[in-house]
Amino acid sequence: MDITVTLDTPVTKTTVVQYVSFKIKDVTVRLNSIATFVVLLYGSNNEILCRKVLMEGQDYLDWGNDDTYAINYVKSKINDLVL
Repeated sequence: MDITVTLDTPVTKTTVVQYVSFKIKDVTVRLNSIATFVVLLYGSNNEILCRKVLMEGQDYLDWGNDDTYAINYVKSKINDLVL
């Protein structure tokens, strides 16, 4: 029997993942405008989450040639990536 039946009350499964590290996999730059970082987040249970972080405006201008600035910028956006 291959029938899909709708539940009267949906069931919600909540999973808690603790992300412990990240890697910037790729960066795309549109000169004088925006940078897009592809970020891999690594969970303590071996889960990997891939997200993008955009850097634009004054943050982009402040980046200059200091890669530490870009890493710290991405780190400051991690909570926004998983919520």
